[in-house]
Amino acid sequence: MRPNDVKRKIKAVQNIQKITKAMKSVAAVKARKAEERVKRVKDYSREMFELTKRLSTEISGFQHPLLEKREVKTVGILVVTSDRGLCGSFNANILKETLKLYQKYKSEGKEVRLFAVGRKAKQFLERRFPVVIASFTKLPQPPTQAEASLIASEITKYFSDGTIDSLKVLYYNYKSMAKYTIVEEEVLPLIHVQEKSEPKATYIFEPEEDVVASYLLERGLMAEILRVILETAASEQAARMQAMSQASENAQDLIKQLTLAFNKARQAIITRELSEIVGTTTALGS
Repeated sequence: MRPNDVKRKIKAVQNIQKITKAMKSVAAVKARKAEERVKRVKDYSREMFELTKRLSTEISGFQHPLLEKREVKTVGILVVTSDRGLCGSFNANILKETLKLYQKYKSEGKEVRLFAVGRKAKQFLERRFPVVIASFTKLPQPPTQAEASLIASEITKYFSDGTIDSLKVLYYNYKSMAKYTIVEEEVLPLIHVQEKSEPKATYIFEPEEDVVASYLLERGLMAEILRVILETAASEQAARMQAMSQASENAQDLIKQLTLAFNKARQAIITRELSEIVGTTTALGS
């Protein structure tokens, strides 16, 4: 390879390295902001369900579709990925777990219905399964309550009309920028709300107690969905930061290799030219 060709490759890799370093910095900033949002929504979700559990002790005979526990014949799986790539094996790993979970429930004789959040999940699942009944893509970054409310409404509709008997969520549980793991959680029915807790206060309901409890249940489901998509969004930025860091290091290694190849090629040309000069001088002298 000629030195000029190697030099052009070095320049191209250096330009790519500038991009990966910039993307790493952007992802780091976004990850820190996403981490703060995750903490806030976790606190909100926890307090919402604690309040609902306390209220449930005050309401005798309260019934709600989200609390209905029935024989599970059809399982819904909500898979949360990102819309974009360039985040390493982030999406591939959760989609691989989705396939395992799908096969697990099918082997148990259950029907499976899929909900896709994120373009990567939508594209992957729709190519393989005819059972994707709802998909949600192009969510704003960061996701807001409006998007979570839309997803929760769709899920509630399919759970209430009996299309699914339970809902599992597969997402990334965010711990820190260096630790985020794929987890499976049961969201519907809201059995953890039905677990009674000791009342800490006497409540006066306005409007009726059933209306208040229903609103809180629906609001609680929305908060759970928001938490799930925010944790996945935070994990995505952490994964992208790590992927871009690795890409920058790989680019640096490639630059070193190309620089060495450039020096060798240039040295070979110099050596050849010197040999030609010596040979020509010798021939003229004789």
